[in-house]
Amino acid sequence: KPSNIFITRRGEVKLTDFGIAYTPQEPTLTQKGMAIGTPAYMSPEQTQGTEVDQRTDIWALGVILYEMLTGERPFKGDYEQAVMYSIMNEEPEVLHGIDPDVSESVQEIVNWCLAKNPDDRYRSAESVRDELEAVRRGGEPGKMKDGKHSWGIRRYLLFGIAGLIFLLFSLNIGGVRDLLLSG
Repeated sequence: KPSNIFITRRGEVKLTDFGIAYTPQEPTLTQKGMAIGTPAYMSPEQTQGTEVDQRTDIWALGVILYEMLTGERPFKGDYEQAVMYSIMNEEPEVLHGIDPDVSESVQEIVNWCLAKNPDDRYRSAESVRDELEAVRRGGEPGKMKDGKHSWGIRRYLLFGIAGLIFLLFSLNIGGVRDLLLSG
């Protein structure tokens, strides 16, 4: 979640609060059958307390991207269970419905990150980064979603990319915000 992404005075992205840690070496670190996390950033499988993997991080990145682009969370509710119901059963408002400057390509990337079924999401943070880079260069998304990229990307890299995107977007470094919003 955004409050766990910090940017130092030197422009370095630092991540905090790895409360839902999972490593293949310690698979019982988070108990199966428990829903743990901040509800607004939890994937559907997390809300159900089922097994999670890096695709849950892709979901959280999608929530952060949506929030960066619109200033709103994609899934809303007045209390935790309502937010979790929204995550499981509702689709977020289309980005360009909130901000007409958000391109269809960026919308497509965010949609793939927020797919309810983990198998329909990107397989790695590297794929999301490559897709965003392709759109930045004027291309179309879709080449990385096929799962040909490695699943071995580390969790901190995903959050580092999210933090970098947040920094570039919020400070409009290199015109990233203008580029993403221009279509």
